[in-house]
Amino acid sequence: MALNLEDTPVGQTFDQFCDYVLQNVISDDLSTGSPTEKELKRLFNLYDLDRDGVLSSTESQLLNVNLIHPINALRSALIVVDFQNDFVAGSLAIKNGAARQDPIEALEPLNHLLERSDQFKRIIYTLDWHPSNHISFFEHCRNSDRTLSKEDKLRKLRPFDTVVDLLGVIPNTLCAEVMGAELCPDLIRAEGAKYVQKGSQVFVDAYSGFVDNQGQYRSELEPILREEKIEVLFICGLALDICVAATAKDAAKLKFLTAVITDCSKGLTHEHMDEKNEELRSLNVAMVDSVGVQAFIDSRKMPWRWICQLVGLPMLDARSPSDKLHKRESLICNGKSAFNDHHAKTHLEASKVELVKQSNTLNGDKQTKLSSNQQFKDSVIAV
Repeated sequence: MALNLEDTPVGQTFDQFCDYVLQNVISDDLSTGSPTEKELKRLFNLYDLDRDGVLSSTESQLLNVNLIHPINALRSALIVVDFQNDFVAGSLAIKNGAARQDPIEALEPLNHLLERSDQFKRIIYTLDWHPSNHISFFEHCRNSDRTLSKEDKLRKLRPFDTVVDLLGVIPNTLCAEVMGAELCPDLIRAEGAKYVQKGSQVFVDAYSGFVDNQGQYRSELEPILREEKIEVLFICGLALDICVAATAKDAAKLKFLTAVITDCSKGLTHEHMDEKNEELRSLNVAMVDSVGVQAFIDSRKMPWRWICQLVGLPMLDARSPSDKLHKRESLICNGKSAFNDHHAKTHLEASKVELVKQSNTLNGDKQTKLSSNQQFKDSVIAV
């Protein structure tokens, strides 16, 4: 049974606050590492409203109400993407890709999580579920009910070629109701799980578990999650750089706290996986391993990215080597700081104003007297 985070102690200095959140709240994000001291200072300053370097009783209460309590209330789902026979060892086996990653190696950590299915609000399996004449099938690419471009008509198409609309043509596999489309027999089926079929429309493929590639046909995945008030999604499966990435991208756009489980997923090419990792990172998708998932379901520890999302604090993805981290080491990443974006600053300022309003309410408007102008000035934290 998951343990809830305890309320933060009253009277913490910045150093004490850092020790507390690093030990009790933050888990590793494999793509960015732990937050730098500079980033932790921005979180501390968000609640240290009087700037005295100590979180008072009221300020600690604000931190608990706006971060700790919401973390404890989060509901999570594990989404297993397309762990089907054809992708594991069939004609579309992931291990035949350039990266030579074998899906069988993902089964042990994935099954370990599925054995703990009662720790998630919901387990969901997605399945590619194509009609026999699906547009992606090589055998049907010249059918009379579809039109190839002039250049594709003139060349000899082979399985795994890409046609002009950027749809890859594949062998006639993953057809609905056939063995190749069934889940791998070695994959644990969680009791009470939901199964979401995708790619069932003849003329459009669907990489994402949420919607087809043209954004026209939506699956029942989002309604399932919304109905059960799920906010946290751990996503894994096959292939990491195609359907897993597409599902995670859509999840992030729908404002779910999203993570890809790397050791429970396998991909086709390292280059494509690196590209997708960068794209997902820009959308605040965390990269975790199965140990990181267990840290969340056991003790509510979560990636720094999610904490920033919960409190409205923009990520600082450009980390300078000159940051003085002391004991708190962090990976250094490239990229433009989101905090330099005008909209990010505006969002943070609005968060600060709301915290001051809450503080005034808690204190009966007697203890905290920060003006709006001072709030805005304080919210623009030096980076």
